[in-house]
Amino acid sequence: TPPRGRPARTHPMLAPYVVVVVAAAAATTQIGSLRRLKVEYRHQPLDIGVAKPTFSWEIWHPGRHVVQSGFTLSVRKAEEPAQAAVSRVEAGNRSVFVPIPEDLALVSDTKYEWSLAVALSTGQNLSASSSFSTALLTMTDWNASEWVVAEPGWTAVQMRKQFELPHGQVLRARLFCAIPGY
Repeated sequence: TPPRGRPARTHPMLAPYVVVVVAAAAATTQIGSLRRLKVEYRHQPLDIGVAKPTFSWEIWHPGRHVVQSGFTLSVRKAEEPAQAAVSRVEAGNRSVFVPIPEDLALVSDTKYEWSLAVALSTGQNLSASSSFSTALLTMTDWNASEWVVAEPGWTAVQMRKQFELPHGQVLRARLFCAIPGY
C-alpha cells in the first residue's frame, strides 16, 4: 500500500498480465466434455469386424475428484430415426470396454451412429455422439463379392480388374480387402 496522501502507482507492464490472468481463470470454468469416443479401440472406424463391439470414452472436467456416476449408451442404424436406438443404461464409473446393448444385432456393411449421455458426481450431465460401420461379418457376406485375383503368369505387385456396375444409380460403394497370410 502507498503512504498516506500519495496515489497508488502501478508498473505499466503489470496491467496486461492482470487482464490475461483474469481471462484465463474465466476460461477454466467450463462444464467438461466427453472425448476420445472409440469403438473397438478406434475413433469412428469403418470396418468393425465383430458382432459385439465394445465402446470406450474419456471424461474431461476442470474440477477435482469429478467422476462418472452412470451412463446411457444408445446405438442405431444411421438411416433410422433416433427413437429406434437400442440403449444400455448402467450406474457406476465404467467407461472402458463397455459392451454393445444386448438387444442389438449388428448387420454387415452398415453404418451406425451412437450417442452417449454421462451423469457426473457433480450432478452435471455430458453428452457426445460418434459413428462406426461394420465390415462383412459372416462368410456368406463374401459370396456375392467381385474378387480381384492374380491371373496365372502375373508378377506385378499391383492388381487391377475391370467390372461393370449394375444399372441405376450407385448410392454407396465400399472396398473390402482380404490378404491371406503375411
